[in-house]
Amino acid sequence: LSYLGAQYNLSGEYTDQYESTYDYRYRLPFFYGNDAAVMEINEQIAEQFVPIIEEELAAMDAEDFLTFAEVDFKSNIHEDVLYLHIYAKAWDWEEHRAYYYDTKTNTFLSTENVLERLLIDQNYFLEAVREYAQAAFVETFRDLPEAYREESGYYEMLEWTVSDEAVNLQLPIFVDRFGGISVYAKIGSMAGSGIIWEILRPFDGAVG
Repeated sequence: LSYLGAQYNLSGEYTDQYESTYDYRYRLPFFYGNDAAVMEINEQIAEQFVPIIEEELAAMDAEDFLTFAEVDFKSNIHEDVLYLHIYAKAWDWEEHRAYYYDTKTNTFLSTENVLERLLIDQNYFLEAVREYAQAAFVETFRDLPEAYREESGYYEMLEWTVSDEAVNLQLPIFVDRFGGISVYAKIGSMAGSGIIWEILRPFDGAVG
């Protein structure tokens, strides 16, 4: 039984007027159904990702450079919950969203509902993600000399990485076919967009 259809399914190679070549992939799903909840989720997906794809397709028509060369998704059903993770990747920025659908009751679930299904306490979830996010930050910037950390904003970014703004119940969750839980977390950075998305796995072995 299929729960997802495709709004876009495009991929290929593109060369702009500046002779820069891109491998692009634009795949964007939608949920089948016409009830109010399905329509609302599909509208959220479209509002977030359709403008990105359309802007890149327009850029190709104009032989201009691409910003987002990839919009794609992955999905999996684990214990009757369909996990849908949609992401868009540019050279210096990413967007990530997750949607959770109960295939038995045909209803969408909140993060709180999902954590309850996974037998993970909300406070424990936040504490674990915060711990792993901090470790990821420290590992990412371990080679930055201590002498430059103050002036580069290292400590401010570390503080932001473990803040409520960065670590909260809106972070996307995905459960794979083996029951492995991934959390897509924001790590502060001193360069580029100021944020790096990291895949954290603080609950390995938590789900059978």
